[in-house]
Amino acid sequence: MVRLSDTRWNCRASSFVRCLSNEKVFRADIATVEHVGLTTTDGSVRGTATGIITSITTFKFILSLHALTPVLETINNVSEFLQSPSNKYKRFAANFDI
Repeated sequence: MVRLSDTRWNCRASSFVRCLSNEKVFRADIATVEHVGLTTTDGSVRGTATGIITSITTFKFILSLHALTPVLETINNVSEFLQSPSNKYKRFAANFDI
């Protein structure tokens, strides 16, 4: 599993793609969270793990995962393009207050 960043779309997009690309990856993610929940002595961590399992095994979550993956991939592609050093728009926009 990849730690998600609040400010970087690429880690979210790559995590979604990874979960959808192979059922074994998604099952491994679930097994990891279940293992943490079952083996920890910290009640807060156990509660968080239980909440995560409850959330990610719902139809709504899996449907959202499938629906949002192409959107996040597109956002990531646009973000990478706009941050690219070879981006001509970036050099053009530098001449204006944009």
